[in-house]
Amino acid sequence: MKFDLKFILKVSLIIGLAIFVVERLFDNEGFNIPLNDLFKVLSIHLLYALVLTSMNGYFFNYLNERISWKNKGKLRMIIGAVGSVLVSMVGLVILRLVTIVVIYGYSFDRFMNDPSASSYYLFGLIITLIISLIFHTIFFYKALTEKKVNEQQIVAKTETAKF
Repeated sequence: MKFDLKFILKVSLIIGLAIFVVERLFDNEGFNIPLNDLFKVLSIHLLYALVLTSMNGYFFNYLNERISWKNKGKLRMIIGAVGSVLVSMVGLVILRLVTIVVIYGYSFDRFMNDPSASSYYLFGLIITLIISLIFHTIFFYKALTEKKVNEQQIVAKTETAKF
């Protein structure tokens, strides 16, 4: 399986926009902030979505080359889910560091002592689990149906050979 940049960009755009809209709907200020700030928030969401989707895309591409869905589906699902969470959490720490220190210009000390960090990482973990579950369900179902189709083709060939 080849890494598909076009797919990664589409998924990143959809996830980034969806999280941006949901976050703005639940934020007290909503969309009633200066356009420049709104654009900055959207850009940060798109950055996060692109980086995390790319990291997970590379991880799953690597995993697909190593462990087959067909032969070891359960193992593949467990390693994929745990690995996706670990990759995403490392990515979130790096992205949060870049956001706080580089984009907003705060000190590294503020990054390390931010009291809202735990809720931030919890939100990231929940989103990661939801998206990982969706993709695992899709790929597991796809592998399962391919296996059934192959079995049906073998049965059909066997029946044809009998005649």
